[in-house]
Amino acid sequence: MPKIQYVTTKSLLSGAVLILAYATVFGADLMGQIRATGTFHPDGPPQQKPTRVEAGTGCVVDVRQAYTVKGTLEGSFSIDFRILVRGPCGRPIGTFAEEWIARGRFVGSLQGESTTARFTYTATVEPGGEVDGLIVLGQGLAGELRIRGSFSDGELTYDGHLNAPEQE
Repeated sequence: MPKIQYVTTKSLLSGAVLILAYATVFGADLMGQIRATGTFHPDGPPQQKPTRVEAGTGCVVDVRQAYTVKGTLEGSFSIDFRILVRGPCGRPIGTFAEEWIARGRFVGSLQGESTTARFTYTATVEPGGEVDGLIVLGQGLAGELRIRGSFSDGELTYDGHLNAPEQE
């Protein structure tokens, strides 16, 4: 007669903890996501001269900027920004609070595999340059990255999750 083995709540919980620990150590979760962390910084001056338009007591700035991306993602961002500066045009960058809305493209690799993605990027920026933003990737690689840091330092960090690319 076959031996009946009982599974207890404690043994199920122990197994779940082991699986979660494995996923955390190896950078993936149970839903096929990859933890992504790293930095990005500008590749020199903007790719085009910024345009500025007075908008009441504020200023709207359009600018295109390229960035080098390092970490889980390796490659480059090309970002088209529309920035609402909460102060008049012509003042030094970082003088007033800002709101960013942008779209862009990532070209590079994820864990050594070539990939591309389109994304949207929104952020609020405090006077002095502290950035709190979110990049939502799609049309290629998909996921969300929380953006933090000070643009006055020249480098921002990203932290989030990306969906593991489909295996062909």
